[in-house]
Amino acid sequence: MAIYDNILLTVDLHLNHDEYTTERAVALAKAMNANLTVLHVYEEIHTYGTVKPEKVMQVEKELTQQARVALSDLLSGYNIDENQVILAMGNPKEVIIEQAQKIGADLIIVGGHTHHGLTGMLGRTASAVIERATCDVLAIHAH
Repeated sequence: MAIYDNILLTVDLHLNHDEYTTERAVALAKAMNANLTVLHVYEEIHTYGTVKPEKVMQVEKELTQQARVALSDLLSGYNIDENQVILAMGNPKEVIIEQAQKIGADLIIVGGHTHHGLTGMLGRTASAVIERATCDVLAIHAH
């Protein structure tokens, strides 16, 4: 039995960070013979009544399509089944934890940044995931 069986990789679609993180996550999943699920969460648009709902829905639809294309581009060389790719709208801090529990993840992989301090280095979302996760969390420092 491997240390990890179900790995959840979170990506924010900043390709200069995500390519390295994805490469490392795929290699780890392969080495562990683990399932790898890839998750991108985007937040809904809040307009506070200043824009018509139809316009907001159209923009969200366009953003969703752009995210699908970006995810497809990011994952194109890795042979990841489309059923293992999740695109979700909501609060990333909450959705990541929910999806990890839903798939029975025993490891969540997040990308790190290059700022100062723990929150700055990881980002607010990654820091919140580390605090709230019920499984291991691996932060991969993006170059």
